[in-house]
Amino acid sequence: MKRATQECVVFNGPGEAPLRLVDPYSGEDRGSPPIMAPAEIEQAIQRAHAAFRMWRTIPAGERAHLINVLRGRLDGVERELASLVTAEMGKLYHEALGEVESVRRLCSWLCREGPRALASERVTDGERRFEVSPCPLGVVLIIMPWNFPLWQVLRTALPLMLAGNAVVLKHAPNVPECARSLVSLVTEAAFPPGLLTNVFAGNESTTRLIGHPLIAGVSFTGGRAAGSRVGAAAGAALKKSVLELGGNDAWILMDGCLVEEAVREITDARLRNCGQSCLGPKRIIAHRTIYAEVRDRLVEAFATRKAGPPMDPSTRLAPMAKHALRDGLHTKVQACRHFGDRVATGGEALPGPGAFYAPTLLESKGFGSPAWTEELFGPVTAIVPFDSVAEAADLANATPFGLGGVIFDADHERAERLLRDQLNIGVGAINHRAGSHPAVPFGGTGESGYGREMGVIGLREFTLIKTIRLR
Repeated sequence: MKRATQECVVFNGPGEAPLRLVDPYSGEDRGSPPIMAPAEIEQAIQRAHAAFRMWRTIPAGERAHLINVLRGRLDGVERELASLVTAEMGKLYHEALGEVESVRRLCSWLCREGPRALASERVTDGERRFEVSPCPLGVVLIIMPWNFPLWQVLRTALPLMLAGNAVVLKHAPNVPECARSLVSLVTEAAFPPGLLTNVFAGNESTTRLIGHPLIAGVSFTGGRAAGSRVGAAAGAALKKSVLELGGNDAWILMDGCLVEEAVREITDARLRNCGQSCLGPKRIIAHRTIYAEVRDRLVEAFATRKAGPPMDPSTRLAPMAKHALRDGLHTKVQACRHFGDRVATGGEALPGPGAFYAPTLLESKGFGSPAWTEELFGPVTAIVPFDSVAEAADLANATPFGLGGVIFDADHERAERLLRDQLNIGVGAINHRAGSHPAVPFGGTGESGYGREMGVIGLREFTLIKTIRLR
């Protein structure tokens, strides 16, 4: 796969420290990403706008064909892409391959359903006839995180491109090779040059990017503090924005549920990507009759996870993406202990040069604990007992976040009512982990952000719905 180095650049705003890249497994200093001057950023935006002006005139069916071409090219580069993910942010190699497979499914759905979802509609009311058309907005800035450096970018960018927009990508600075490869992948699939362009910018220059007159909207995935700044900048410029700001998901385990199955799902879901996922069982709310069994099984499952080289197929626990993130996670665990939560297992960094943190289970006091008010972004889960369904719902909702939730219950109707009518979330599941799927919308509420990705709703998020009265 060719390198499109001219498309992937880093710019630090005035007063920002030079960026350093550190191997999450070995701790080796890997230098600094390349730096781009403001004039080069301007050229990249102009290039994206020129691509948009041509791309918007191409029918959605032809755009979908190119997405299918891209899907075919994944077969030849999936191992290279997965290896880059593992090298740059430490994800287990087999999990990185899973990102590529997720992109394949996305491409298939977009090719199959996208053109129909973007088609104009005819509306008749008496003698009046109208045409309602979703039209592209223009150049959309997407600010993407490092935890799913392939999947998150393409699940945002490809629907935008299918809808007729161009995309300027500000990827996380610790995954520059992933960013380069994504641009190469799109370019080699015969998309117009500049339709996907990378501009890595520091915090100060990102605000200026949002306000650029050729940027029509912004989609951001990341922390709530940065998301608040992005949303404010977009609002000040009167531009469309979508924010996905993480979560603090509650998994409710009802009496009579299959405890062994629930614990297996909790362990796999929470330690996937070393816990660095917006979705995941961050708070376990277990009925008092099964609380002790759930806790003891989780302690055993967490304590036996094997850490090691992320490329080794026998490794079951990856390092965190950055040493600073691991240290910040430990500070939050200590805050939980100070509040009165008890560490049942883990609660410390693992020895060695890598950014490893021991899988941690906190017996929490629940309401008011930092495990409830903050997102613990790493391999940490809090558990608390409950006695009634109403108490379980109150515990689940006692967080500023509102992304996902899961209920394990033999009574499916009760679980459905609880998810639909009582939990303040955007994504739910019963007796299975929640996740994202190309065919349905993904997003949350509260401090988890607003707007939706994927599905028909996500495909139309960055379109201008144009109404034309016909004669």
